[in-house]
Amino acid sequence: MSKKPTKAELIQTWHEADKSWMAVSSTHYSQEPVFPVYLARSNGVLYRPNDTGLLEPQGNFSHLPQKGLRFFQGGGHVLAQAVEIRSNAGIRAKEEPLREESTLHLLWDAEGTIPCPARFETEGRISFHVLLPLPDGGLLVYLHGVHYAPSGTLNQLTRYDASGAALWTRELDFADVPLFCPGGIWLKVLTQANGPGRFTFLDWDGQIRSQFRTSGPYCRNVVLPERSDDLWIVTQDASSTYQLVRFDTAGQELARVPLPDGRMNLYPARDLLLCAGGGQLLLLERDTLQVRASFADPQHLFFLGRDCLGRFWLQGRSALCYDSSLNLISSHRLKGSTLGGYLDGDARLCAVTYQAKEELVRVFRLS
Repeated sequence: MSKKPTKAELIQTWHEADKSWMAVSSTHYSQEPVFPVYLARSNGVLYRPNDTGLLEPQGNFSHLPQKGLRFFQGGGHVLAQAVEIRSNAGIRAKEEPLREESTLHLLWDAEGTIPCPARFETEGRISFHVLLPLPDGGLLVYLHGVHYAPSGTLNQLTRYDASGAALWTRELDFADVPLFCPGGIWLKVLTQANGPGRFTFLDWDGQIRSQFRTSGPYCRNVVLPERSDDLWIVTQDASSTYQLVRFDTAGQELARVPLPDGRMNLYPARDLLLCAGGGQLLLLERDTLQVRASFADPQHLFFLGRDCLGRFWLQGRSALCYDSSLNLISSHRLKGSTLGGYLDGDARLCAVTYQAKEELVRVFRLS
């Protein structure tokens, strides 16, 4: 058997309690790089990779109350938060309306730059929220939920400065959902089922800079983990063909390309864009959306990274390596479930896996 042109080298392993080890995901509501961050809930330690690719402890949250605690990353920070909801349901008189209040607690900032704990209080029940740390030390806080008395919806966006003072609050339409970008905020609204989408771009002062509607039915927007103000959406044309369309902040269409499936996931890799899903793999030019390569693959694939040699690594039933024309170079079976990948200091790809039965964390270098 000929030697594989790539190798999977085990560079780190240790035991971690089951259901304790997890990757910290992004909010999925901001266009920014997603950093490789992992948590060990059993001992309250946060891990990040060093330049050699090894994971190292770089923060401790064991002092935090664990009830209702959630972790996320945004704006280059790893944050811990919890929501407290207070209701008069058990004490109110029969004729008295139901009332609720909510407090969003920001309990921990791994970077140590945002004053914690911080409290954000509002009337009504918070059902969804997003916090985004800003470069000036402030925060954008999006709250979505419901009011019972008087009845109505909670849907607002507030910017706070570094001291915690509110600079402005914008009450949004019920269907408005923010997408945070380096230069401002996109608000996206589906005007009706299978209808066009309406988009508004706000600056950091909460002022409207542009608005536009799509010409065709809007399916979804795409969140790209890169620093871009452009808006990427999927629409359907008159023939029901899915289209990936890119707009600038003025609402001008920059490029479009047909997609074989509207549920494809998009992964930027420098000047290229990898699309995976629906049994297809596409490689596009990042700016023009011209198709460079494509092929059918029934596997469910997700992107691990692009290494220093320009090769693409994806995880399916194995870790798969493709060249820049999507020709398969090699594959490797990695022990455990793959949680994510990142580049070391020499831009070599590392993959983190977790094997629940043995309670083992492993780090492989793929080169």
